[in-house]
Amino acid sequence: MKVLYEGVDIYPDISVNQCFHEMYAEGHTDELIIRFNDTRGRWDEWGPKEGDAIQVTEGNADTGKMFIKSVSPENGVYTLRAYSMPIEAMNTSSKSWEQVRLLQLCDEIAGRLGLALDTYGLTDHNYQFVSKANQTDLCFLQQRCRMEGAAFLIYDGRLVVYDEKTIEAEEPAKTVTIGSDTEFEMSDNTSRAAGTAVVTNGTISGQFSAGNGTQVIRQAVPAYMENEAEAARYAAGALRNANKGLFTVIVWQPKIVANIAAGSVVAVTGETVMSWAGPMFVYRVRHDYEQRQSKIFMRRPLEGY
Repeated sequence: MKVLYEGVDIYPDISVNQCFHEMYAEGHTDELIIRFNDTRGRWDEWGPKEGDAIQVTEGNADTGKMFIKSVSPENGVYTLRAYSMPIEAMNTSSKSWEQVRLLQLCDEIAGRLGLALDTYGLTDHNYQFVSKANQTDLCFLQQRCRMEGAAFLIYDGRLVVYDEKTIEAEEPAKTVTIGSDTEFEMSDNTSRAAGTAVVTNGTISGQFSAGNGTQVIRQAVPAYMENEAEAARYAAGALRNANKGLFTVIVWQPKIVANIAAGSVVAVTGETVMSWAGPMFVYRVRHDYEQRQSKIFMRRPLEGY
């Protein structure tokens, strides 16, 4: 294992007790937690500061470039926390736009945070008016993405914004086989699925229905909506967000699984799980670099919206 602090491998100079890398496809940025002893007192000598770069690699597994948020000493043990987003992403600001497109917003945010931008399957919607009130850029972008049925992740200096329906429809790139000795958890709450979402901003409302669910969810959207068609599109995003996590599978792997990433589609198979096996969207992966094992979090793709 290598622990690259500002490009220099410090692993030989520290004693790592724990090292976890949480990779997220949505809702969170990647997080790295390292707990280590520093019996030589080198850490203070290096003079680390918030925003410094750190990266962990183990064979083909790689956290990508991460940014240190904190290093907390306690009884001779240090706990380091780092995130894939730059520290500047935690700053809040306010701004408004007129006649702005979705890709313009993504490009502006990526540029402000010093990130390269990749997009997949996004429809470049035009907005008559958009406002951001004392929010971080990423909280604002997450809110906008949820409204549009999209999501984003940050990995190794890149902001990746994607349409969820498009990605979920891709052919599985890898296979996860569940055998008789595989540790896993399956949770099926699809009977609780909502069938209709209604959104409103006080003057305009929109509705979207899909699937067989009977529940109706209602949301007040704190955003300008130009017309009922735009409101109906946001209602589809609200319904997707409510239903997408109802069927989930967690699988433990007794090794670091470097070839399965958060944000990808895999095929789950196995003789004892054929009644529900099939394509799954990977929304989170946890690598334990010290124990050399992985935990894969998946959800069943939604159909039709």
